[in-house]
This record gives sequence, structure tokens and C-alpha cells, in this order.
Amino acid sequence: MIKMGEEKREYNLAILILLVLLCWPAAIVYYFTRPKVTAKPTRICSGCGRQIPAEYSVCPYCGRSMVGPTFGATPTATAPIAQPSGTKFCPNCGARVNPAARFCPSCGRQLSM
Repeated sequence: MIKMGEEKREYNLAILILLVLLCWPAAIVYYFTRPKVTAKPTRICSGCGRQIPAEYSVCPYCGRSMVGPTFGATPTATAPIAQPSGTKFCPNCGARVNPAARFCPSCGRQLSM
């Protein structure tokens, strides 16, 4: 004789097994087809401590030069920081800059807000 509680437990176990069997192939397919994200190399500014792309020669936030003796002492990071949306251009060299930047990362000119 099967009690009501045992029958419900067996039913719940059957549903759990069914869900695992159905979801496992989907998880494997997703694992192999997910988009590959590659982070561009970045570094930390020794002036303000913010993370900036490695190709910038001037920090766009504080204006500190990223070349010279302090360049070797700055730690390297691998993941980029999310940046505000929008586009702004440097009036001096025409480089694309982040809207929150106070200095051009290419030429170092101070930008107006």
C-alpha cells in the first residue's frame, strides 16, 4: 500500500528527472554556441586609478601622460569598464572620446564639458 505522501514524492522526482533530461542538451548546445567575448587590454592610470584602454597615451579622465617612467609601474588589467553611451570628438585631433572624458586620450588636450 502506497501512502499519499510517497506518491507525491515519486511524482515530484519524476518531474525533476524529466526537466534535467530536457535542459541538459540545451545547456550543452549553449556552451558550445555562446558568443566569444574578447576583452581589449587595459591598464590602470597611476594618477586617478581608473581603468583605460592600453593604446591611450593620455588618461582621458585626469590628463596624466601614460608614457615615460610611470608607464612600467602601472598594473595591467584585462576587463574593460562599462562606459557611458554617446560619442564626442576631440576638437584638436578629431579622435573619438568618451563623453565623460575631461582630456583627449590621443593628444591630451583638455575637453570642454
